[in-house]
Amino acid sequence: MNYELIKAAHLIAVLTWLSSMAVVYCGIALARSDSLQGMKSFDSKVTTPAMILTWFLGLALAVQGGWLGNGWLWAKIAIVLCLSGFHGVVSGRLRRRTPDASVVHSGFPVRGLLIGWFSVATVVVLVVTKPL
Repeated sequence: MNYELIKAAHLIAVLTWLSSMAVVYCGIALARSDSLQGMKSFDSKVTTPAMILTWFLGLALAVQGGWLGNGWLWAKIAIVLCLSGFHGVVSGRLRRRTPDASVVHSGFPVRGLLIGWFSVATVVVLVVTKPL
């Protein structure tokens, strides 16, 4: 497949994964009990497949670009591994959230979104500048 098409599909998958994860993440803290099942379905049908596609296409780009020996790629992979783990935490919280659970309004959504944003910003800088 053409490198440019793979890169475009990778970016679409990344945007879908991260925006969907942000929606689910905020939804855990703010959702009413009647929307939990829909959010669980959304997470399993949209967010998780987008994450898997992001990994698959990203690795395909790395192989095609010959970047497997580059330090910037391994730094990016470490950050994306953390984001994937964060998705697992978010999905687990969503699965454990029951309709009668109280709504949590602590700094939970804000902290997670900031961590996610800084992680993504770091990945973008690594990919664009390829410093290592």
